[in-house]
Amino acid sequence: MKSGILKHNKSGRYEIDNSVYFTSGDSIEIFKDNEWIKGRIEYSHDELDYYFINESKGLYIYFLTGLKARCN
Repeated sequence: MKSGILKHNKSGRYEIDNSVYFTSGDSIEIFKDNEWIKGRIEYSHDELDYYFINESKGLYIYFLTGLKARCN
């Protein structure tokens, strides 16, 4: 499992570990409120950026830079 801090790469996608980047539909876990939350990355045409979504919790997180994340 890869983990790290999310940041934008040159293509505007979020990445961790300078090697794993995410685009729409990719599975990811975000560390929030002392727990890992599973979800996926999607793109917002209104914000012109990617965001995290967990539909079962109704959780949407925008502005992901600096958040801890992991993936398989």
